[in-house]
Amino acid sequence: MTCSRSLLVIGLGVVVSLMVAAASVQVATSGAAFLDTTANPANSWSAASSWTDVQNGTLTMTGSGTTTVSISSVDPAKAFLLFQTRHSGNRPPNSMLRGRIAAGTSLEFVRLTDEGPLGYSYRRQLTISAGANTPSGSYNGYTVRLTGLDTQALISAGKLRSDGNDLRIFYWNGSSYVEVDREVRNLDSTDTHVIFQSQADIAASGSNTNHYLFYGNPSAGAPNALGTTNVYLWYDDASQDRLSSYITGRGDDWQCCATYVDSIAWNAAGYYTFDTGNDVTNSMRRAVNERDVLVEAEFYHTGAYPNDMTSGVLSRYQGSGSSGTEASDHYYASNRADSPFQSSVGYSHDVSIMKDARGTIAIGPAEGGTAPAIAGNQWRKQALAVWLINNTNGKYWDDDVASDLTRGWPADGVADYLKSGTDAGTGDKEGSGDAGVIVAQDAGRVRHVLIRRYIEPEPTVGAGGETTIPPIDIQWYVVEIPTGVNVQRGEVTQSATTIDVPITAVAGLDQAFVTWSKTPAPGDGAWDQNDPLVGELTTASNLQFRINSANSNHVIWWQVVEFTNAADINVQTGSTSLTGSALTTNATLGTTVDPNKTFVLVGYRTAGGGADVGERMLRARLIDSTTITLDRNTSGDDMTEIVWQAVELTNGSSVQRGNGSFATSEAQTTASITSVNTDRSVAFASVQPVGGQNMGRSPYAGDDIIGVCSVTMSLASTLVTMDRNNTADTCDVGWFVVEFAP
Repeated sequence: MTCSRSLLVIGLGVVVSLMVAAASVQVATSGAAFLDTTANPANSWSAASSWTDVQNGTLTMTGSGTTTVSISSVDPAKAFLLFQTRHSGNRPPNSMLRGRIAAGTSLEFVRLTDEGPLGYSYRRQLTISAGANTPSGSYNGYTVRLTGLDTQALISAGKLRSDGNDLRIFYWNGSSYVEVDREVRNLDSTDTHVIFQSQADIAASGSNTNHYLFYGNPSAGAPNALGTTNVYLWYDDASQDRLSSYITGRGDDWQCCATYVDSIAWNAAGYYTFDTGNDVTNSMRRAVNERDVLVEAEFYHTGAYPNDMTSGVLSRYQGSGSSGTEASDHYYASNRADSPFQSSVGYSHDVSIMKDARGTIAIGPAEGGTAPAIAGNQWRKQALAVWLINNTNGKYWDDDVASDLTRGWPADGVADYLKSGTDAGTGDKEGSGDAGVIVAQDAGRVRHVLIRRYIEPEPTVGAGGETTIPPIDIQWYVVEIPTGVNVQRGEVTQSATTIDVPITAVAGLDQAFVTWSKTPAPGDGAWDQNDPLVGELTTASNLQFRINSANSNHVIWWQVVEFTNAADINVQTGSTSLTGSALTTNATLGTTVDPNKTFVLVGYRTAGGGADVGERMLRARLIDSTTITLDRNTSGDDMTEIVWQAVELTNGSSVQRGNGSFATSEAQTTASITSVNTDRSVAFASVQPVGGQNMGRSPYAGDDIIGVCSVTMSLASTLVTMDRNNTADTCDVGWFVVEFAP
């Protein structure tokens, strides 16, 4: 964002005559919005008074949200905002925003779009596809994984930050984007993994397309860190002591006779230690109360007791008792029962899924006596998944290698041992319960306890092609007049076709003019009857907006600028239309004005819609002392009402005006002007349909893209520079430059 001390004004369909001592004004089309303040009629302003300040700046908004801009302190009751926008998007949410003075030191600009959250330049739509089976806990909250993302290429292209902070997941809930916490693995590679929880249930064999991957936000702060429950049902890397989050005890009596000792303790090196002693069982379980889960943990075995160890992970645990009296006949548990620390060949149930008790094999075959002993004194892992009932399906992975990349997704073809099958009949364990770790006659460490929902086939995540989120570029001006001016501002929803807004009474209808800006519903798909509108002071205490179609999701920010001294200003207002085959119409002013002191603001409403957007785009120009010409390039859709304001400043301010023409494919044009003091001057366009004083005419009929003639205007002492973002066709825009008296 850049900021300087000059002001840009955009046309609203109003002609305003200003009376400012020795000032000149130039106006450029763009949208303007103003904040509610209390009018102060006690102040008066005359030609002897001076403008205290004009500030201006630029910014770019991508995505949906609110941007706050800091400004030098102003009195909101004496200051007003004018702004223009330029854009290239083909839907109202991509071409409309509202702006206002939010406080004495800040502006607010709001954009509402379903294209993406604020600040992100790129997105990819994600499709989560479910299989024929549904987990008992549903797919809402199921941890899913996107793989094969080439972040190396994105970082090299400058689209993604090197730290990956702007690689985010958002869920579209129908009205807004909600960020979803994620875990990113293997950043800056061709196979980055992004892991997150689905935010929607999915029917069997169905899919969901409301999750999105966003990136390209240089200002993104640090994302939420991977926590214990924000990506998985439970994840504990043991980086801090979380033992109190577990239920600890023996779990079940896997050994007999010895006195129970709870040996599990946290070590600051990043793991939990255990040393059960002989004939003792220890367990640490998380009360996830889920039926269909995968549980995985990494073990580092350092010893064992005669006649060897029995250790693994378990799920669907339901038990009784506590501490050393815990017992259960409802669980499934994986186990390894052969260590390198004893000379025996281990127990017969080694490498199997047990249930109810040590040695009761649910899914095998067991490989006691034939499977090699586990690797000692190194990190290795076990994982167990159980899902469905009648029959319960189970799968057990055992691996002497613990991979960070595949944590939580053990691979069938990579594990040293894989046991997969069903526990058939009425004896399967069907209830939900705890999941965690169980160890017996064993010594070692444990970390990275991970629990997530599980079903087969697992849901898949696919990423669509990259979409660039269209930005909106803004040129803004803040004008503060210390005396003789009162500014009121506020907000209203577009809940009816005629909206009356009570205001504090102004001194006269010929002493005040109106500006506005608005946002549509985020998902609006067409530039049509509910978008452009007109605003008019119908009485001294009533501001009225009129539109051809109501939509209460549209929000209007408005501003009424009043000059309290009748000698300083003369505002004339009128209405006309362009219907049928009409391309142009002239509005005749009731009172002659000085064109060198007068600017025009215009709003309109339309009955049309469709790709032929040129039929619904308007240019307004002050031709001479009595005539405003309003024209368009193509006819067809009716502009059922056009409301103009002619504002004449009679206090010594000066106004220059002209027409800016863009050829097809031309993004910028300029106009030379008589030298102005840019600290006291503004530039704007005369038509202000929705997003500032920024519109002109165009013959474009390829899509409803008003950006083809939505123009921002920057100002130098002898030059107006006009820019647009969409160059698909020609564009002609009426502009004004106003220089206020010192």
